[in-house]
Amino acid sequence: MQQAIRSERLLRHETADARSVPRAALPFADLFIVPYNPEAALSLSPWISFPLEAVWTPIFSFGKHFRWTEGVEIFRAGDPMPGAYFIRRGIAKLATTNSEGKLRTLCLYAGQSIVGIHAVLNSAPNLHTLTALTPCDTYVYDRRTLEEVLIPHYPEVSLAVIRCLAAVNVHMSAQLETIAFLPARARTALFLHQMHEASARAADPYNDPLRLSHQSIADVLGLHRTTVSQAIADLRREGIVTGTRRLRVLSPERLLEAVFAAERSARDA
Repeated sequence: MQQAIRSERLLRHETADARSVPRAALPFADLFIVPYNPEAALSLSPWISFPLEAVWTPIFSFGKHFRWTEGVEIFRAGDPMPGAYFIRRGIAKLATTNSEGKLRTLCLYAGQSIVGIHAVLNSAPNLHTLTALTPCDTYVYDRRTLEEVLIPHYPEVSLAVIRCLAAVNVHMSAQLETIAFLPARARTALFLHQMHEASARAADPYNDPLRLSHQSIADVLGLHRTTVSQAIADLRREGIVTGTRRLRVLSPERLLEAVFAAERSARDA
């Protein structure tokens, strides 16, 4: 809801500066951005996911079924893409590789998400690596099946794909905003709150984000592992979180206070 409100305000340019200057005098009026509001990110999941089970269950027979153990690379950058991957259960990270071969996590995908649809439908080279962070259950649909069977005869599949792509855009936009406006401690606290909310909704233990390691969290946030570990240690010392191999949030309210306090501090600096 907050995200929708912010998007509506963006379209209407409801900022103080935009109201005080005639629109005709603003050559880049369409680029006005509302002030960053961390509340908008609170309802987002820490991963890409969308409820697709009812859509994909009737068409599982058209795909190839694969199971992946924790730590296995499902596909690598440079590999030919056999098809689009529907992740039925589990958590996987999508990463890009630099010229030195170092991986940088772009986002997490969880059960009920689609990966690789762009590369498959556009015959584009695969530029990313997908790694299972927990055991993953996937179905792979090749381009011919997508174009000749699923998209023409199962319109709900097309709608599901569009919604998943939209979810990716929202997720990436939110990540850029948090990187731009929040310091490391606040980003860690915000991610832990998102993890807490997602964990409460996770019926499958393999989709439980609170099982993620400090390194996996650091990769997603673009921080050093030691930075994330220090932030979590501080929160644990303050009685906000507990646990080691599986984190548990003791006070979601105080976790949010840490996010807003850090955001205000950075804004006033």
